[in-house]
Amino acid sequence: MLLRNSSNVFATIHSMRTMREVRKVLRLASWDIQEKFRVAISQHRANVSKAEAQEKLADKAVEWLSQTAARSAAIQSEVACLL
Repeated sequence: MLLRNSSNVFATIHSMRTMREVRKVLRLASWDIQEKFRVAISQHRANVSKAEAQEKLADKAVEWLSQTAARSAAIQSEVACLL
């Protein structure tokens, strides 16, 4: 936005350079924030995947324990009948 009829050309050129620098700094800051957000989301997804895997493993353990308890109860009743 160079003012051709401006009496103070230095001030105009200096303000244009300052505007470019400010835009550059804001663009870099914006990129930095976006990158931090992307990393945070990535870590959150990894944590969620890990928790889901642990949940599946825990469900299998609960199922195994219930089957083992049922077999144990069946064996105890057979032994009680034999005595």
